[in-house]
Amino acid sequence: MVTPAENTYIDGFVTREKQKKLNLKNTTEHPRNPPAEFKLKVLRRCFENGESIKLVSEETGYSRVSIYLWRKRYLQGGVFSLMNTKNIKPEKLPDTDRKIPSEEIESFRKQIYELQFEVDILKETINVLKKRPRRRLERPEEQGEGSGDRRHEREVPATSPASKDEATKE
Repeated sequence: MVTPAENTYIDGFVTREKQKKLNLKNTTEHPRNPPAEFKLKVLRRCFENGESIKLVSEETGYSRVSIYLWRKRYLQGGVFSLMNTKNIKPEKLPDTDRKIPSEEIESFRKQIYELQFEVDILKETINVLKKRPRRRLERPEEQGEGSGDRRHEREVPATSPASKDEATKE
């Protein structure tokens, strides 16, 4: 419902008063892309404390659309999504000119060699196990999960169908 204080009547037409124009200047006090902490404070004021979004918008100098956009991003991705990649200033990298002692380098090389040796042994073991024929148990009823006592089982080497035919002929 529109109140008479918000409208101006001119010759039968109702016109709204012009909205207060926001002062959108890119200064240090009002950056174009504010930091995530600032956005979070604004969101708390609006959605936790219950302050009017219009009032907070006018006080901070950011539009209501921006505040709703920040809220949407916050709900989708948390505080991390409020961060601006545009405001991240490159920091100086740690000093990489530090010389690593040659003993430490040799120690690392030795570790790498030993670990690579272990990996090679494991790979070779896997290849051997893949090529090895499987062995069958003589009593199939004991193949499932039973008592767990397999002392009485006797392994019988797997044979091909051709070798079975030769065994039956003899």
